[in-house]
Formats: sequence, C-alpha cells, structure tokens
Amino acid sequence: MILREIADTLIRSVSGGTNGVDNKYEPRYVEALVPQLREQALKIVYFGDKNTGASRRIDYAYVQNITVQVDTNLDSDLDYVTFDCPKPIAIGRTVDGLLYVGKKNSATSFSKMLNREDIAQAQARGMFNGAVIAYIWENGKLEVYGNKMLKELNIRAAFSDPSQVPNFDVDTDDYPITDALLLIMTDLFKSNQNVNINKPADPIMDATDTTTRGVISQNIKA
Repeated sequence: MILREIADTLIRSVSGGTNGVDNKYEPRYVEALVPQLREQALKIVYFGDKNTGASRRIDYAYVQNITVQVDTNLDSDLDYVTFDCPKPIAIGRTVDGLLYVGKKNSATSFSKMLNREDIAQAQARGMFNGAVIAYIWENGKLEVYGNKMLKELNIRAAFSDPSQVPNFDVDTDDYPITDALLLIMTDLFKSNQNVNINKPADPIMDATDTTTRGVISQNIKA
C-alpha cells in the first residue's frame, strides 16, 4: 500500500466510507499526518495498551534498508567519521528504530550509544582502541567511533518519515506498515478527528451517512 492509499483509507474511515471531491479532508494534509500516526502506532505495538499486548520488538515489515557513504568534507583531526542518516523513530528513551548499523554482509551491528557522554566514558576505558566500533545518531548524522577508515555503512531501521529515506518513491513504493498497524493508525486518526471509533463505515458510497439516512427516513414515515 502506497502513501496515497493509506491517506485514502484514513479519510474514508472518518467520512462514512467516502472520499469524494467535496470531502473536507485534504489528501496531502492527511498524507503529512501519516508518519506521526505510524510512530504513535509503533509505540503502542511495542509497549502495548489496553487493547494490544506489548511486543517489545520492531517488526521487519517497518524497516527500510539503506547504504550510505562517509562524509568526505569532515575535519580529519576529529576522532570519528560521519554518515548521513534519516531520523529513526523514537520508541522510548533508550529504544529507537535503528536495528542494524554496520558493514555490509555482516551479522554484527556496531555498538549503539545514547549520547556523547557514553562515548566519552567508552573512550576513557579504551574501548575504541580496535576492539569496539560504536555510533550515536544526532541531527541527521551517524557519528561512528573506533574506525576512521570506514567508507560506507549499511543501515536497517524503522525511520521516522519513510518518505525521507534515499530512493524511496512515495508514488510507487509500498509504505512500511502492516494491516494490523494501519488499524491502530486508523483508530488514532479517528480519535484525533473526534470521530467515534466504534461507528461502522458507511457501506453506500454516495457521500451520505447511511445511519443518518435511516433515522431521517423513519422520522418521515412517522
């Protein structure tokens, strides 16, 4: 399902099953909401709520795979190298969407650190003297410590906005969600739009609420 189809599903969920030209929901506006709804839904799947059990994992259906090249204009005197990397989703304080950062065709990910304080402590213990390669993500960059000779990285991650991932085509590429996640996103969207999530979609595609039509018809007959 591409992004436009997801937005269409969301719009229909709050407009009685229709998405006509007179609909008050502008498709591009709803498309812009999709990344946020997806991230909210992923947090629910990960931690659980009253309706969903906690999975404590990020399904690979939400993951995108990219290979990035080292920044060549970085000051050579620094003790790290950097790579462009879109923002990963933020699940919790210590959990994000970065599932693998490392060399291509390797099963071992580099060590993830939370901030520069963690890096400084690791450096003080001599961890980067050939034994460990570690990284932190900050402001669109991965800073990688422990091997300044690295030229490229393989990254597998659930990103905050899948459309910002290099080579992702919003018009043709399937958006990284599942049917189950879309159901949660739909409930979140309905809640945000103050729509009763228990109200069934209108099965008759005529831009009129079937339920309301029935009530009006009964009143006329009476």
